[in-house]
Amino acid sequence: MKTKVLKFLTMITVVFILFSIKSNNVYASEASISANNCNVGESFTVTVNIPQDAISYQGTIRVTYSDGSTDSSQILGLGQNLNDLTADYYWPGNASKTFTAKVAGNATVSVVGLILNNASSQQINSTTTLTTAITISDSTPAPAASSSDDSGSSGNSSQPAAPTAPVNLTFSDGNEKMYTNKRVNIRQSYGTNSLIIQTLPEGTELIRTGVSNGKADGYSWSRVSYNGITGYVITGALTTDAPAVTELDEEEPEKIEETEEELEESEEELEENQEENQEDIERLKEELGTIPEVGVNIMPYFFLGCVISCIVMMYEIKLKKQ
Repeated sequence: MKTKVLKFLTMITVVFILFSIKSNNVYASEASISANNCNVGESFTVTVNIPQDAISYQGTIRVTYSDGSTDSSQILGLGQNLNDLTADYYWPGNASKTFTAKVAGNATVSVVGLILNNASSQQINSTTTLTTAITISDSTPAPAASSSDDSGSSGNSSQPAAPTAPVNLTFSDGNEKMYTNKRVNIRQSYGTNSLIIQTLPEGTELIRTGVSNGKADGYSWSRVSYNGITGYVITGALTTDAPAVTELDEEEPEKIEETEEELEESEEELEENQEENQEDIERLKEELGTIPEVGVNIMPYFFLGCVISCIVMMYEIKLKKQ
């Protein structure tokens, strides 16, 4: 009888321990990332949703714009100071960073080097990289569809609002470098009713190969060549003056280099913080009495063993009395 009771109690203990032990690679909770769409020049917020059973997190949020340029910011959070080993550990909250949209188009938002830990010092996320995408719109309004698209003038211009009957124009020969002084359309033929081949922004360089000897639809026209395209634009939208190089344009390469240096410094700082946090976590394991291989607190099992031993001893005493 005594042997059967001992076997039964031992079996219960083993089953309890097997069902209670969890390995470091059981990902009960996962983090996620979200961000909002916006226009160029506006702010958008990137949020890393941290699971409720996490007590610490670290990583880097990186935004890659459609032109290849990037923005980045480090995230780091602890539910409680790791040096205070007597305190209760709690959820540190979600991580959020705000950026200003620089370039129109689709942007990729990601979190790299993400590490989450729970109170048992387990890494609870299955991936260290989270990714989402946002759309950044160009806030510049599109021009009205009228003859002002070619000349850049406003709708109250004194120029004719509708094209007149087709006329035959002749063009002089030339090969002159010109620049657009307004937003301008390259058309398949001269006339505001002709098919638009391409729209060029202000300051675009092109070659003028001829100027009309008369007007069509109230405009003088120039024959131009741009990136292998031959077409016609309104002469008044061209100038020989090259656009001025602003101070911002001259400083742009330096700003790019500074941004790259800041990114490298952020990555180095992240690696240093990861090493420091790992040392704190290992120290925490030792202080709390955990098993590093499985990340389980052994104190409940020690207490359970003591209780079972007491029961067995009481049972043996009872048998002896009988």
